[in-house]
Amino acid sequence: MRIDIVGAGAIGLLFAGELSAAGHNVHLWTRTEEQADWINRHGIELEHHNGLRNTVKTGIEAGVLSRGWAEKAEGSAWVLLAVKQRHLTSGLLDSLAFIKESHVPVVCLQNGMGHLDRLASYLSRDQLYAAVTTEGAKKLSANQVIRSNPGQTRLGSPFEADPVKLTEIADVLGQAGFGAQVAKDIEREMHRKLLMNAAINPLTALWRIPNGELLTSEYRRGALEGLISEALAIYERLGIPYDADIGEQIKEVCRTTSGNISSMLADVQRGEETEVDFINGYLVEMAGKAGMSAPAHEWVWRLIKGLSNT
Repeated sequence: MRIDIVGAGAIGLLFAGELSAAGHNVHLWTRTEEQADWINRHGIELEHHNGLRNTVKTGIEAGVLSRGWAEKAEGSAWVLLAVKQRHLTSGLLDSLAFIKESHVPVVCLQNGMGHLDRLASYLSRDQLYAAVTTEGAKKLSANQVIRSNPGQTRLGSPFEADPVKLTEIADVLGQAGFGAQVAKDIEREMHRKLLMNAAINPLTALWRIPNGELLTSEYRRGALEGLISEALAIYERLGIPYDADIGEQIKEVCRTTSGNISSMLADVQRGEETEVDFINGYLVEMAGKAGMSAPAHEWVWRLIKGLSNT
């Protein structure tokens, strides 16, 4: 099966490497010619949480996004959109016209919220699928990635896409070693992930600490709990369902990923723009629509934005 993956960050490299190792024909689209050339010459190097390493060279081909990628992906069985929300530029979105014409199903792997409605303006709603993943991955170089925390990937149809196709891609990912399942309510899963990211990510980025260290003092735990409580008040006002023990679930994520660096901290360390606009910023927007304020989330949003001069 041919699968096109757009974006060669940590998650893109991880999915490309594992799917290729499982025997699929993977086309990986990168933002730079240097990364594409390096992957074509050296393959993808995967390191697993148990220390096992392997290099995948067969069944994978890398290309540059700026060179008509979507036209070449018309014959693909699936497109996995693994770029961060900030990379959903007008140029990339405009290029999706070829994908819309061929009606290739697209799985969206972005953090945060708001991207699906935006993508629905460029693609048919019935070809859009959403994925929420807790896979832990760290990109070491242009072609090296560590799978630090095997997680779960929940798949769903936010609009009216074919549920049979969901089972197909879940099976494909399962065969490649991912814990993939079709979610009964993908919107609920997305709001759950939004809450986790909004509580954990900005604090780890501001304090420059791995996830587990959020629980090491009463002040850090208090800040974490404050962000959770404020978000839940927004959810309650808007009628968004959540698990009664969601606060403990978030703390358990901190424990099970104790040594992991959040994606927001990784962006800060690299001096790159973060996804805070689509996480905490999105919650602030939700609060405004609900006629509420969200001072804690607005404060961490502004602090993260202030780390950059732009």
